[in-house]
Amino acid sequence: MTTPLINFLKEELNFASTEFIIKKKIGKNTFGTERYFKFVGETENEVFVPRGFIGKLIRFCRENTKGLLFGKIYWKSKLYDTTANNCIMT
Repeated sequence: MTTPLINFLKEELNFASTEFIIKKKIGKNTFGTERYFKFVGETENEVFVPRGFIGKLIRFCRENTKGLLFGKIYWKSKLYDTTANNCIMT
């Protein structure tokens, strides 16, 4: 994955934990409290994003990589072919 794509995923899919912020502001112990909610999962060969995020991801990749993604995006039973300029559902 490219650096702009990694940064985009971090910006869009990591949310600050309000519980952490409140505890920190009132001076309570924040040990064991997650600082961010992370809505992106990954393995060695795959990246998992929330179901409603696929459109935003495809638009970002079209704008920033001249319409090319490397690989395929699977969402439920639909396959988005990202190697073509137009993402085709089959």
